[in-house]
Amino acid sequence: GAAGTADDPFLDRDDIGGVGPENMRIQAPEFNVTYGIGVHAYSGSNVTSTVKVYCGGSLVATQVNVIPYDALWVVGTLQFQNLTQCTYTSMGTGTVYTSFTP
Repeated sequence: GAAGTADDPFLDRDDIGGVGPENMRIQAPEFNVTYGIGVHAYSGSNVTSTVKVYCGGSLVATQVNVIPYDALWVVGTLQFQNLTQCTYTSMGTGTVYTSFTP
């Protein structure tokens, strides 16, 4: 991506207690670059995870999945055309990796 960290996603609310919510943000997204969205079940078992994807302040998708402890759910991808328009592509609920090492 571009120099610096403004186009890097960052976790601005981390809930290690497991009840949520958590929040990821991209201050200045790079246009026409694909960002992956995933959820790591850090603790607990059979965690119900809800992912809401916003673009330019508007909700564009909501997905819910139950994932086992320490698994990674590959939720989808996001590509920004500009600051208010983006394209979200869902990977569904079936893409869960149970042997995940960050």
